[in-house]
Amino acid sequence: MRGSVRDTGPGIGIPKAQQARLFQRHWQARDTAHQGSGLGLYIARGIVTAHGGRLWVDSDEGTGATFTFTLPESPPSHPPLDTMEGEV
Repeated sequence: MRGSVRDTGPGIGIPKAQQARLFQRHWQARDTAHQGSGLGLYIARGIVTAHGGRLWVDSDEGTGATFTFTLPESPPSHPPLDTMEGEV
């Protein structure tokens, strides 16, 4: 299974320099810091990974961002190793 969400709202696009940190716990971009807890994408990736899938972003400044995820057709036969910390 594959799905995606596209963001074309104000401040569209995520600079390449920030994309590697998007999924880190509590990380927030300077211009949007303190508008949340910095946990949303970290938790989302954790859920997708726990189900044997993958979550990533494709973005260019000025054109928006697309967050895409994949999930296997059947669940993994064993729980995945904890790979959330430091994963890029």
